[in-house]
Amino acid sequence: MFPVFLSMRRWLCDAGYVALAVLALLRTFSQ
Repeated sequence: MFPVFLSMRRWLCDAGYVALAVLALLRTFSQ
């Protein structure tokens, strides 16, 4: 059985990196 927790944790990490990239872009555009 595939460990769902690990995949969820990896998905959350990817989402976190995407959110940081979006925030960085917004901060760059607002300046």
